[in-house]
Amino acid sequence: FAILSLIIYYHIGYQLVRSNFVFVLFDFLILFGLFFGSVKYLNFNWYTTIILRLVFLFSIPALSDDFYRFIWDGTLSVSGINPFQFLPNSLIQNELYTNLNSKHYYSVYPPLLQLIFAIGASIGKQNILANVIVLRIFILVFDLGSIYFLSKILKFYNKPQNLINYYALNPLVIVELTGNLHFEAGMLCFLLWSFWLIISELSTIKKLSFSALLLSLSVLIKLLPLVFIPLIIKKIGFKKGMLFSVIVILILIIAFVPFLNLRLIMNIFSSINLYFQKFEFNASFYYLVKWFGLLIFKNNPIQVAGPLLSGIGAVSILYLSFSNKFEKVDFLTKSLFILTIYFSLATTVHPWYICTLVGLCCITDYRFPIVWSALGILSYAAYQNSDYHENLLLVGLEYFVLFAFMIFKVKAKKEKGFEI
Repeated sequence: FAILSLIIYYHIGYQLVRSNFVFVLFDFLILFGLFFGSVKYLNFNWYTTIILRLVFLFSIPALSDDFYRFIWDGTLSVSGINPFQFLPNSLIQNELYTNLNSKHYYSVYPPLLQLIFAIGASIGKQNILANVIVLRIFILVFDLGSIYFLSKILKFYNKPQNLINYYALNPLVIVELTGNLHFEAGMLCFLLWSFWLIISELSTIKKLSFSALLLSLSVLIKLLPLVFIPLIIKKIGFKKGMLFSVIVILILIIAFVPFLNLRLIMNIFSSINLYFQKFEFNASFYYLVKWFGLLIFKNNPIQVAGPLLSGIGAVSILYLSFSNKFEKVDFLTKSLFILTIYFSLATTVHPWYICTLVGLCCITDYRFPIVWSALGILSYAAYQNSDYHENLLLVGLEYFVLFAFMIFKVKAKKEKGFEI
């Protein structure tokens, strides 16, 4: 398993071209074939886990160009320029600029990520590979941290340690996080650490405060973990939940203060607003709404549908978090379904987003994110052309299989008395 996987990972890291979807699909089919064929029978092994990731150490990401923006933001910070203040196209247009995929958008990466980008730029200077190596080391540490806390949570619930393999050996996780430099690795690490403290009971204010700090660090990498605040309040009680929330808010304010003024707040929110009202990729329910909108109104309804679906998602998350109907559903399973609701209603679902679901599913009784991680590879078909035109038949196939599998599994659980 390990030797064959290493060969394919080496090919992805050092030889694969993103536009060649046939080879992308071929590589991942082999990797997932090896993964599904052996994951249940392999004992968790730190050495295999680390080696499969280290093969990417000196590679330039093959399947994503987001890292150029990371280096761009870090270079600005090292130069004393606020990365939230200027659009890239208003600054010097150098070789790095030409590779950016977000020239016309303000940065949306939170302060902790900006600090990491700045460290990468200060060490790597103008060398792209040196920057990449520094950022990849951060991701490796974060990813191994996630695996460590998955191990602790599984041990707490007396579950088999080899369940970690669903995350540690998952090809999408390895390629998208370590290979393609996506910092969901850091977000998940701090999130799992915070969850570990929550499920092991917050008996002291000190422990509660530290858990809030960890969740804040997760949010300071990606804003997404804010969706878990209602669930945490329900879990630990209203008074502790309010204190937890206040600590998170204060830490976020303190972290953003060095960057912010009214103009910068407007810049950040304009980019976030664009995310919900302009960007679309590999979506599920949104594409159905879009299809009806085009059929009936003859125009793309994203400016209305994006915020509307976000509102439906928010209401659904609050209901799942607070409703007494789900009292028997454990905290971690609720967290998995909250994130599933969020991504199901999102206008943009890049493959690396699924990695967080894969991590959470290891510590629940549901495995549908593993299926999603394999199906998500179909979205790479969009990169066959320069305008990233999606193959909607493949997108439809992805979500048809995924939701059919989910419905089947949830129904099976329900018949066993699992109320969700």
